[in-house]
Amino acid sequence: MNFSDLSQNAVLAKARAMYAGTLTNENYVDLANCRTINEAANYLKGRTSYSEAFVSVPNVKIHRARLEAVLKSLYAFAYSVALFF
Repeated sequence: MNFSDLSQNAVLAKARAMYAGTLTNENYVDLANCRTINEAANYLKGRTSYSEAFVSVPNVKIHRARLEAVLKSLYAFAYSVALFF
């Protein structure tokens, strides 16, 4: 195994780790079929890997701005972790 193979494996492992919790095409279709912000938030909280980000969000009505803030903080964290590696 040469250095090139090792670096390709490292890049592949990083990409898999970064995208492991992303939404699938089916998730996007399900989200598009949600009729309300609450429905979308509950879907993300209950059926995706984003559930940990929604621990502090109650199951009652959520405002669109709050939902956006939760998602932005999640992506900001993921981006900062990606820069670290």
